[in-house]
Amino acid sequence: MELFSLAGTILSPNLENSRWLSYYSQIFDFVEIDSSFYRTSNAFMVKNWSKKTPAHFRFAAKFPKAITHDKRLKDVEKELNYSYLPWFILKIRSWNY
Repeated sequence: MELFSLAGTILSPNLENSRWLSYYSQIFDFVEIDSSFYRTSNAFMVKNWSKKTPAHFRFAAKFPKAITHDKRLKDVEKELNYSYLPWFILKIRSWNY
C-alpha cells in the first residue's frame, strides 16, 4: 500500500508504521492496494488488514502485472484464481456487514 507517501500529509510523524492503516481507515473509506500489481498478497497479510479496519472499509486491489501486461488478459484463469484467493477473506467480511 502507498501509505508511506502520506506520512508527511495526514499521518502523524510519531505514528508507528503498524498503526497507519488503522488511522487511515478512520479518515477514508477505501484504499488502493498497489502492491498487488507486483506480487500476490498473501492471506495472512489480507487478514491482518481486515482486522485493522472497520467493516465498511474497502480495498481496491490492482490486478497483477502478469495478467494485465504480460498475458494481456488472455488465458489468465489460473492467475486470476491464484491472485483472487487471499481477497476472498474480505469478500466474506462484506457479506457479514
